[in-house]
Amino acid sequence: ANMERAMDDLDEPLTDGLVRSSEKIYDALLLGKSYPETVGEGKTLSFNLKYIDWEHPENNLFHVTEEFAVDSRDKLHNARPDIVLFINGIPFAVIECKTPQISVEQAVEQNIRNQQKEYIPQLYKFAQFVMATNKNAVKYATTGTPKKFWNVWKEQNTAFLEGALAQYVTDRTPTEQDRNLISLFSKERVIELIQYFVLFDANVKKICRYQQYFAIKEIIKTIQQSDEKGNRQSGVIWHTQGSGKSLTMVMLAKDILMELVEAEKRRLPEDVNVFVKELGASSVDLGLRFWVPTDQYWPVRWQLLEDIKIRFDAEKISMKGKPSGFLFIFLGKGREKKFPPCMALPVITCYVLT
Repeated sequence: ANMERAMDDLDEPLTDGLVRSSEKIYDALLLGKSYPETVGEGKTLSFNLKYIDWEHPENNLFHVTEEFAVDSRDKLHNARPDIVLFINGIPFAVIECKTPQISVEQAVEQNIRNQQKEYIPQLYKFAQFVMATNKNAVKYATTGTPKKFWNVWKEQNTAFLEGALAQYVTDRTPTEQDRNLISLFSKERVIELIQYFVLFDANVKKICRYQQYFAIKEIIKTIQQSDEKGNRQSGVIWHTQGSGKSLTMVMLAKDILMELVEAEKRRLPEDVNVFVKELGASSVDLGLRFWVPTDQYWPVRWQLLEDIKIRFDAEKISMKGKPSGFLFIFLGKGREKKFPPCMALPVITCYVLT
């Protein structure tokens, strides 16, 4: 019964609009859902149901369909996306394919059209990736992305790409389509991209560009290395105007926060979620959700704040206000009663100047 309820709860109505519904679904995918279950002697406990195993990609089931038929609300604008990819039965990518003689822009426009309320937005509310391809050219985006913001992916990890191509494309010359499908949809890569590199900002859903992804990977690699005196190297990442430097810093801060919380031994073994509460021109408000035992709430709070401040200072990420000014709240009046007494669901809001 809880499994059926979990699937029903994930199917958010579109009453708040496509992107807002997509955000609610994304939060549920990251955090899971808590449901009561009766155990021995009639005792009822709450258990967290995970839609996706983020820590162990190999535990998930991946499927692909072609010509996936979806009915529109009025049955007059039905559509059949060429390819839909699923994780554990949940659609996460919609791909429109064209012949090499047809511009990839036509596939982009078709994807955008199909997201309109007259067509099949009920499919795209689940999607984290939307792709257009004609074999020789590929563009990708996410739900609600305008045409001018669709991106191309240029793989920088050549060893990873060449190894995968040698394994999966053995009887012909690899195409640009092959390269992009491997780069974006290899199991470990797509789990990482969905978990860490999708953001919501003021009812706009965003996914990283390849430059941001590889820049953050290099930053993390650099800051994890120290010399014999414990010092770490600095570095510079060049951005042009409008290239997404704020998002790069947001994604870096998100990665660091995830690392710090996952290293906290007192937290409970539930999923951690770092999300954007508000993204401005020069600052970002990040929210952080995770589980801790109630009696450890305050010790974890103050220790984590201190660790965040030290780490952000080391990475030259400025923070607005003193750690004591950070905000911790419980989600929703009375909502904590749905969880076992030993657990609480705190939110930390931090302010990072970019």
